[in-house]
Amino acid sequence: MFKSKTIKILGSLALSASILSGVPNSVSAVENDVPIYAPVYDGTVYQSTLTNTLVKLPKWTHIATNTSSLVDTVNYEVSRRVFATGTLTGETEFKILQNGLKVTAEVSYGTDTTTSTKFAFNIPPKSTRKLVYGSIGVDTTGKLVTYSNGLVSRSKAGSADYSRYSYSENLAY
Repeated sequence: MFKSKTIKILGSLALSASILSGVPNSVSAVENDVPIYAPVYDGTVYQSTLTNTLVKLPKWTHIATNTSSLVDTVNYEVSRRVFATGTLTGETEFKILQNGLKVTAEVSYGTDTTTSTKFAFNIPPKSTRKLVYGSIGVDTTGKLVTYSNGLVSRSKAGSADYSRYSYSENLAY
């Protein structure tokens, strides 16, 4: 995976280093062969070509009214969509995409379902509220680029849409 490369360093770099470190500058400008081990990348990475934005995807909404002078807590069975879909060939490419974006999906690739849970909302006194529950999703488009000995050997377009986590809102109505 790593290949050795020899890099020629001019003595003037050594001169600059000695000046910065306070060592007398008696170094001449002569080339020195210094073996440096630099990695040459072999593998596949995801390169995004679209700004990856978080998108609110509401699944459940309800209008609630509190006519009393006290805060009212209401509990509802709410649902939202959980998903990871796109044009990729499977979970391996999806993991490469997630590593490239440094974010994770909440389900495995190819999943598209609905999940339900109980959720509590507080309704302020004498108010009407719009209650919302859903998923935060990501939409991304890019390329899966494969490197061999540090050179691009393959590039393939790929996109994915996936949910990251739930969200709720309690909005004035």
